[in-house]
Amino acid sequence: MSDSAADNGHAMISAAADRLIAEITARGNEIVAQIAAQADQAINDKAIFVDTVTKERATWRSELRAIAASLISLLRASGAGRELDLLEVHRLRAEIVLRLNPAGRSVDQVVRDEHPHDRDLHSILDELWTDNATPKEAHTDLAACLERSVQELLKQEWSVSKREAMTGEIAGADTAQPRATPSA
Repeated sequence: MSDSAADNGHAMISAAADRLIAEITARGNEIVAQIAAQADQAINDKAIFVDTVTKERATWRSELRAIAASLISLLRASGAGRELDLLEVHRLRAEIVLRLNPAGRSVDQVVRDEHPHDRDLHSILDELWTDNATPKEAHTDLAACLERSVQELLKQEWSVSKREAMTGEIAGADTAQPRATPSA
């Protein structure tokens, strides 16, 4: 084989290698871009999810605060001698109960202890449910207990929301987070 044929063969091999390297690089860049896009989408989905949960928690806290304030006002007014509107008391009581974690009522003490503020509120609100001829002074005591327990629950939930917003991780094992959908 002559030198020029060998040089020509090397040139062809070199050109083929260059094309192969360019093709592999291009395909690698496409794969990296796809992975980056999927990662960005997953991060974006999670940020939207955390933002949504955080806003829902804020709404929940605000509603609970307003409902509890109305119920506390009714109880304190009763303690001051005004007639208690039992229908309104029970409506507000139900609105609060429906916002509490039912695990606070569990017969399993371990489960109940994981939700102490919910447990305390259920207990206080149960006293209102059985309220038949409760002395008016007891309404003032119940209002004070309700106020304290709601404050503690709201503080706990505010701390959870702050932690979630700072870390991007949603609290609670029963919370489903969206999965990133793979791009085709």
